[in-house]
Amino acid sequence: MTRNIRHIQTAILFCLTLVFVVGSLDAAAPDKSKRQAELIKTIKSNASQAEKDLACRELQVIGTEACVDALATMLTDPKLSHMARYALEPMPYPQAAKAMRDALAKTSGPTKVGLLISLGFRRDAGSTAAITALLSDKDPDVISAAAAALGRIGTVQAAKALDVFRTKADKTMLVVAGEASLTAAEQLAKNGKQDLAAAICKDLQTPKWPSHVRLGAFVGILGAGGEAAVDQAIAAIAGKDAEMRSAAISHVSKLKGKDLGKRLAAELPKLPAAPQALLVAAMGDLGDPAVLAVITKTASSDNAAVRLASIRAIGKIGEAGSAKLLCDIAAGGKSAGEQQAAVNSLHGLKGDKVNATIAAAMKAAPSEAKPRLIEALVIRKAADAIDDLIGETKGPDPRVRVTALRALGWIAQPADLKKLVPLAVKPADDSARSAAELAIVQVARKISDQEARSDIPLAALKTASDNPTKCSMLRVLGALGGKKAFESVAPAIKDSSSDVQDAAVKALASWPSSRGLDPLMNVVKTTSNAKHRVLALRGCVRILALGDCTVERTLASYRELIKVAKTPADTKLILSGLGATADPATLEIIEPFIAQKQFRAEAEFAQLDVARGIMNSSSQIAREVATSLRRSKNPSVAKQANRMIKSLRGVDKNAVAAGSWKSLFNGKDLTGWRTTGNAIFKVEDNCLIGTQTTGKGGDIWTDAEYDNFELRITYRVTWPANSGFWFRHNGKKGYQYDVLKYKRPVAFSGTLYCPGKMFIIANLDESLENRDGWNIAQLRAMNDDLTLWLNGTKTGHCSDKTLTTGRIGIQIHAGNGFKGMEMIVRKIEIRTLTKPKTTK
Repeated sequence: MTRNIRHIQTAILFCLTLVFVVGSLDAAAPDKSKRQAELIKTIKSNASQAEKDLACRELQVIGTEACVDALATMLTDPKLSHMARYALEPMPYPQAAKAMRDALAKTSGPTKVGLLISLGFRRDAGSTAAITALLSDKDPDVISAAAAALGRIGTVQAAKALDVFRTKADKTMLVVAGEASLTAAEQLAKNGKQDLAAAICKDLQTPKWPSHVRLGAFVGILGAGGEAAVDQAIAAIAGKDAEMRSAAISHVSKLKGKDLGKRLAAELPKLPAAPQALLVAAMGDLGDPAVLAVITKTASSDNAAVRLASIRAIGKIGEAGSAKLLCDIAAGGKSAGEQQAAVNSLHGLKGDKVNATIAAAMKAAPSEAKPRLIEALVIRKAADAIDDLIGETKGPDPRVRVTALRALGWIAQPADLKKLVPLAVKPADDSARSAAELAIVQVARKISDQEARSDIPLAALKTASDNPTKCSMLRVLGALGGKKAFESVAPAIKDSSSDVQDAAVKALASWPSSRGLDPLMNVVKTTSNAKHRVLALRGCVRILALGDCTVERTLASYRELIKVAKTPADTKLILSGLGATADPATLEIIEPFIAQKQFRAEAEFAQLDVARGIMNSSSQIAREVATSLRRSKNPSVAKQANRMIKSLRGVDKNAVAAGSWKSLFNGKDLTGWRTTGNAIFKVEDNCLIGTQTTGKGGDIWTDAEYDNFELRITYRVTWPANSGFWFRHNGKKGYQYDVLKYKRPVAFSGTLYCPGKMFIIANLDESLENRDGWNIAQLRAMNDDLTLWLNGTKTGHCSDKTLTTGRIGIQIHAGNGFKGMEMIVRKIEIRTLTKPKTTK
């Protein structure tokens, strides 16, 4: 126990020393020299062994040639030698090796062995002669260490010394000589001496050497490559030594030689099942078409492992002609594993006729096998099999129909949409209709223009003469969204058919943007249909959670929903949605429900969720909420509140307290904004749009000025573009959150620009921005502290005192290269920031 404690103490002392040493690396050179002199003095003094040990450890890190002589005096002392070697061993100076080499003649036993180990570690070729002389030493430990050191040195001279040693080695030294020679051969091969390495390995394959040495030598020959390696590998594969055979098989894919594939193919049928399976896998990795014929035969082996390996190998080396075999196995293989392996192998086959072969097999296969072949077409992205898959959607088996429809969703392209719509209009059953609708949505979403995605479903809706078709297309449009789709779906709420009404409400409830919110709110307020009311309420809560609405609109919508809630279930659903709105103002809406027993649990959890969401921006408010909720009678609430309080202990000196988000743009007009320059600014579809058409730019500014705040802007831009968001602009200059792609210096959107200073923060990660969709630019300005984010990722932080207050604006940059550029802003929100009170 005492010994263990001593080891632990030594380790701790060593770690503390390393901390000191690493910390000292930044010190000036004179300080290092001074420290080295102190350590040398310690070594030469009567200091304790522990003190000298620590001095050597530190010298290993900072020592120079100047300390070698002092360390050399320790090398012959059995008690201190290992400490000196510890310091000298990694030093790059020739003097360090010479010191240890000179000490060899003055030492014996373990001390000499240690010196040999260190010289071997250094691969010190200059020590070869001295070490070679020790191969005749009387101490077997010294002989072993000398041989090992020569092996690690691995020069031609060292290898020759080991050649002589091998011929004279008696039984007690066979293992030592063999292992050292293997190490030397490996080192020679690394240094481009493959012929010498191969000669050593060949010598080590005679029967007198231990089996592990012979095996290592065999692997060395294989690693050297060439025809000799191929011959050895083939001989081992054909031989009876299982270890040699396994080693040979494991190296097959690395071998290169004339007719290698043919020679392996000739040996394959002669092998027992287990090594045959291994060799088949190796031949597959070899990639030689010459082995395809024999592997095709082994695919029908009586052994399951051989069959499976063959199926997988065919996927790597097979050709179009292999497709029929793999299809047959996928359809009727002897096990599920073989069937799936065949499907996977079909993926890798090359050739124009492969897809057609799979499609033909799919048509002829029994129902239970068709899904596997359909999967193969999906894996291959077989767009030329669309018509064949459509045929399967009309077959008698419901599972096959649905599988084919799902495949179409993955494979089909927008040009195929006209073929897919009829599959939803006249399906075999409801499950097929649902699968067809999903396929249409998947394919339509491959169209980059969101408004164009709904064109074909809209056309089908307008010409539909039956309610099931109308309902189907309404569900599709609900998943796709867009302005044109909305204009057709929203009126369907008042259709004469109750089924169509149901479909319209469901479509709006699943709408991918806030566009569906207003009609759903109206349904909640006015409908007498309980089912529609529940669907609409759930849809409102879902849409409000998308983050598509401003915080103001979100909270106003929740206040309205609370007023029209009719059942406790309604209120609980609304409270759960409020919890996802991370804004201090949300707490005011939730607070009245804390006092109501039937809603207390939901209200407390909602407050917890809000507090958790504002911990980083309004920590004081979050702490107040948590302090109140820690007294909750609900154990789960109290536990989470206590955990939150612990995480909020102390406030960072740079922290800020944020207020509620407020919109700077009302979504209707330019109230509160003024324009300058020649760019065109307008409001369209609830978005503020700035356009540059003449080569001349312009800006739009808030009437009000702001100092400390956080700004959040949801935008998209047409490229090429150079635009951005001004803040703290005083009429002459200001900061700008850039939206651009700049070449010299390199900078992308999320860069901070200031006139006269160029880029204060440069975002170098172009991938952060969604070039084809919406982005969220966020910035924080607190006194001289400026931080930027793009789509949730921090792009930079700096301190700058150029400007402290000013207007917020949107720039549309001038330049003929940016004609036609549009900056589209959906939301622009701000919240004030103040310094919180620091708590202990």
